[in-house]
Amino acid sequence: MARDEMLQRGGGAVAYLPQQAYDELPSSVRHWAVPVRTDGTFGDWTHEREWRLPMPEGKKRLKIMKP
Repeated sequence: MARDEMLQRGGGAVAYLPQQAYDELPSSVRHWAVPVRTDGTFGDWTHEREWRLPMPEGKKRLKIMKP
């Protein structure tokens, strides 16, 4: 999916945040973030440049249609 289409559908890039900043986020937006720890308990995933697309209420999967 192209970035423009992702943004139009309400998607966006994931924020990679230090654990303390992640812990301060309201639970309603934590799905947009990944905690980054350097103590060896969790890897550094910042190389992935992950994007996420919110699912509509009641949906459990997204149907991908090719043009």
